[in-house]
Amino acid sequence: MKLLHLKLLTTTLLLSSAASAATLDSLLKDLKSPEQTTRQNALDELSELSEEGFTEKEGLKILDAAAGKYAANGEYSINAELVSFLREKPSPKLIQPLVALFPKLDADAKWYALDVLAYMEGSKDALKTYLGLVGKHSATLDGLPVSALKEQKDAVKILFPTLFQYTRNPKLQYDIYDLALEYVYEDWMSIADLRRAEAGILNDYRTLATRLNPAQQTTGIAWRWQEPYLDDRYLGGLMLDLIGFLNTRNANQVLQDALKFNDPYLQGWAVISLAYNDQKIPAEAVKQVAASNEMRWTLYDYLQDAEHLDLFPAEYRNQQDMGASDLVNVLIDSDELGYEPESVEFVQKFTRQEGSSLYDYYLYKFTDHEGTAYAGLAGPYSPARVVTIEGGDDTSTLFTRWEEKSPEAHYQAILDDLYGESEDDLE
Repeated sequence: MKLLHLKLLTTTLLLSSAASAATLDSLLKDLKSPEQTTRQNALDELSELSEEGFTEKEGLKILDAAAGKYAANGEYSINAELVSFLREKPSPKLIQPLVALFPKLDADAKWYALDVLAYMEGSKDALKTYLGLVGKHSATLDGLPVSALKEQKDAVKILFPTLFQYTRNPKLQYDIYDLALEYVYEDWMSIADLRRAEAGILNDYRTLATRLNPAQQTTGIAWRWQEPYLDDRYLGGLMLDLIGFLNTRNANQVLQDALKFNDPYLQGWAVISLAYNDQKIPAEAVKQVAASNEMRWTLYDYLQDAEHLDLFPAEYRNQQDMGASDLVNVLIDSDELGYEPESVEFVQKFTRQEGSSLYDYYLYKFTDHEGTAYAGLAGPYSPARVVTIEGGDDTSTLFTRWEEKSPEAHYQAILDDLYGESEDDLE
């Protein structure tokens, strides 16, 4: 019976493999169809197949197809989509075909090709190829995939310090410095190695500052969330965080100068870096950051870790203000409001009982850039008198207009959405 079972299993696998090959060939053929629906259906099916990973032979076939010419099909080219399907458990034997294909790819497809290499964990050849392709084609790249690289400790010595050279392309700066910052936080890149790149890092930041400085405004919030300033402020915050690890005289002076920005996001990362370096920080600068709903929570968190919580202003050291910051950090997510609300007004505190435990929730009215008001909830937090940044797992909004419900009804609707049950324990 065992031999018969083995024979049947082998036959089934062979048939399955043949069917899979036929399916792949058919889908790749459909990508040439003049019908957009047919092309999209093929891409959708290929995407599903890619979740299990393709064999080496299938991967080579897909790369061969990625060299072809296709009709426009959406945000990304079909070539880019095809390369992206190879990121699940890619074989190192795809390295040389990727190198050969790389110059023929558009910018998006090149990004995915580099990401395929990044996902070849444990392959030094893949990392060296990644670095070589970035070096050779850096001027034509719009960005670098680094998420998979952040999980690989051994990648540090292969990628750096060489990768720092390619920040000469401004489009690559965020990704390169983001990766370096992750390695520093993980203690995988030494401060000594980081300091060897200090001149280039500070030069890139000073160039960035020439764009940041004239864009500062003294009133309002909306200007901080408009392009191209938005990308620059995120890069600026990241670089001020990284510069803090240098902790040299020149670096700390750059951080002191950054306190002059009106944008609390930039001020905040300068304050945080200076606090870790035990540098003197004007109380007014810390207060301006703490006054920001966007930065208050982050400032408290990092000052606490740096053992400089004494710098945090007493007037904002309360759960009501901390809850407002918690809510805003949810709202600025691209899947939510996408930016900081124009205003956030505390309305009412509620206490929810679950068994013998009590949890505090804070209800707010916030407005978007057009002045429309909505309800948002922050919590749950411990009812203890001491302010905390622990909790907040239920912080959310349904984007229900404020005038449509009473405060109690807004609170209840959000909890019902979260827990699917009615709450009667209102205080």
